[in-house]
Amino acid sequence: MQRRLAGALADMGVKRGDRVAVMTPNCPEVGLTYAAVWRLGAVTVPILFLLAQGEVEHILRDAEPVVVVTSPEFVGVGNASIAGIEPAPRVLIVGEASTDGAEAMTPLILSGREREAITDMSPDDIAGINYTG
Repeated sequence: MQRRLAGALADMGVKRGDRVAVMTPNCPEVGLTYAAVWRLGAVTVPILFLLAQGEVEHILRDAEPVVVVTSPEFVGVGNASIAGIEPAPRVLIVGEASTDGAEAMTPLILSGREREAITDMSPDDIAGINYTG
């Protein structure tokens, strides 16, 4: 499944060095997303879903992700936090149903092409950016 998600993310334009924010509660899709992002040589940006909207907005403005992966219960905070950010990151929602302008992850995985190749990386490349309080 991570190879299909990697293919879907690549089709969305995610490439080596791009940032992908992940703001979900603990769920299997977190590990799946990290593996797919790293397969592309992209950078994970975990965001604690308990943060206030202003804190989420600060992280998104600073990290400049091209995609934000979130869950149905946090899509509102995600959408509000990206308002005014240009270019706006695409929002990918965990699950089967699209909502509030977010694209559903499950259909992308099920219909996606597998990304077999793993992007070559340098020891100096960044794998993740963690924001702390």
